[in-house]
Amino acid sequence: MSENLTWAYGITTMPERGETFLKQSRESLARTGFNDPRFFVDDHHVGRSLLVESVMLSTCTVTRNPTIGPMGNWWLALWELFIRSPHADRYAIFQDDILACSNLREYLERWYPENGYLNLISFPENLQGIQPEDPRGWRKAPRRGKGGQGLVFDQNAIAALFSQLRMVRKFQELKNPNKRLDGAVREAMENAGITEWIHNPSLLYHLGAMGKTSIANNKKKQPLITSFPGEDFNLLDIERSEL
Repeated sequence: MSENLTWAYGITTMPERGETFLKQSRESLARTGFNDPRFFVDDHHVGRSLLVESVMLSTCTVTRNPTIGPMGNWWLALWELFIRSPHADRYAIFQDDILACSNLREYLERWYPENGYLNLISFPENLQGIQPEDPRGWRKAPRRGKGGQGLVFDQNAIAALFSQLRMVRKFQELKNPNKRLDGAVREAMENAGITEWIHNPSLLYHLGAMGKTSIANNKKKQPLITSFPGEDFNLLDIERSEL
């Protein structure tokens, strides 16, 4: 593990989340090593109620005025992280409705794949066939690109993503140009020869729904992250297994 890894990371959010999961997500990430993130708020009304309490405590807040949508906010956030820290070792963007296992940051500094990127949330279909007795650790993801709640890139991966025409074309789509970020990233990375890696068990838990979709409806679209072992689970107890 390198003791000198530098990180650039942030949380994408919107005013609605100030009333629900944002504060909880921020506190969970802070406990696991990602304290004082840069916030990217997709709305100019940053003075709304709990959003102020959760976000404005940080001096690193960026707002979109007018709103640009979750895909645009995520993409601009990644570019800003890179422009502000062009020589960082790792770049990470989190959504505002997650929980994280203990010591996540230190665990992520133990290992990183060559020509790969990390998806920190593991949907059940990505872990099909995995048994409780199977080794814990990183594995190549099935070709699904499921989950964009927490993605980590190194210098090689972020350069590949920025250079991919697939991401440009995504915003030109007539149908759902501002949705399905996870699949667009996976396709772009695959085109660049960069492999998606997931973890058993899941390192993050997805609390809420995208945008203004109700949580009840969201559970029909995005299944519960059943492999998440809890915020108190110490990831440093896991010895890495290359499968």
